[in-house]
Formats: sequence, structure tokens, C-alpha cells
Amino acid sequence: MKIKELRRLTGMSQSEFATYFGLSVRSVQEWEQERKQPPPYLVGLLKRILDNEYFNSARNKVESSQLEDGSI
Repeated sequence: MKIKELRRLTGMSQSEFATYFGLSVRSVQEWEQERKQPPPYLVGLLKRILDNEYFNSARNKVESSQLEDGSI
């Protein structure tokens, strides 16, 4: 998975994504345009962080709203 794919899954802008992870916007832009490659470990690390923090939080929000409206 590439940085651009991860960012698009979050729905964040490049600026928001960079700020969320403490990266420079320029780095995110260069990686997405494939002018430079991120360090090999970075994509996996960002994916794990998103899986644990961002996507779990989004899932929990959906599940709690479904509980409130009785759909689950």
C-alpha cells in the first residue's frame, strides 16, 4: 500500500495527513507523486497506526451511532 492510498482511506487532505503524523506536507506530496520514496518502514508503520487509532475510532463511532438508533 502506498502513502497516497492510506491518505485517501482516511479522507484527509495532504496537509491534514502530514499534521496528524508530524510529517512535512512537502514529503507527503513528493511520496504521492513518486518523486521520492518514503523510508521502507514508514508505510507499514503508518498503516498500523491508522488501523489502531484512526480506523478503530471511526468504527467505534459508527457502532455507537448504530446502537443509539437501534440498527444493531
